Amino acid sequence: MRALARILHVLAVGLWFGTSAFFTSVVGLSLFDTFEKATLLPAQDRPYWLPVPPALEKPPPSARFPEPLRKEQGSRLAGLAVGPMFTSYYLLQVVCGVVAGLTALAWVGRGGVHRLRLAVLALALAGAVSGWVLEGKVEALREKRSETSDAVLTSTAPSAEQVHSADEARAEFGTWHTYSLMANSGTLLLVTVAMALAAYLPPRATGGA
Repeated sequence: MRALARILHVLAVGLWFGTSAFFTSVVGLSLFDTFEKATLLPAQDRPYWLPVPPALEKPPPSARFPEPLRKEQGSRLAGLAVGPMFTSYYLLQVVCGVVAGLTALAWVGRGGVHRLRLAVLALALAGAVSGWVLEGKVEALREKRSETSDAVLTSTAPSAEQVHSADEARAEFGTWHTYSLMANSGTLLLVTVAMALAAYLPPRATGGA
């Protein structure tokens, strides 16, 4: 049983760290960068299957919208691509956090680094749960941002009230998206510490028990 606990702990922390690091540093950044570069291209330089929407071929209605406006298409496409991944991403983090925490709980009586390990894992798990909750908030705000922005972008003469409403929605989305990124970064930092602490597991009992 002791050997099984060690194996489960290392697997859980390793999978948690690998998933968080790859998703944060590679998947997210790569998706947004790729879509932004593709949609920054003028109409004549684009592939036929990625045309510029006519609504985005005009000056930005306010400073809250990107310049050039066609970058909005890249942001929307990236959000559409990455959005469905979040449920699996956070669910996997929570499962790994629970497994890692339960296995670490058996060693907390040894004190020192083992108490630190449990504290780090508890904070990381709280960070993952918080990130999941924040992502739900961000997704709701993303829909609101899209609806209010579309009302402006698809109108030939948007009113000042429509532009103001879109600006507020975009600002609120940006604020909560930043909070979500901070929670995710904090969780990744804590899981990195937990991964390092996996080098200091309790020694195996004599006889390999």
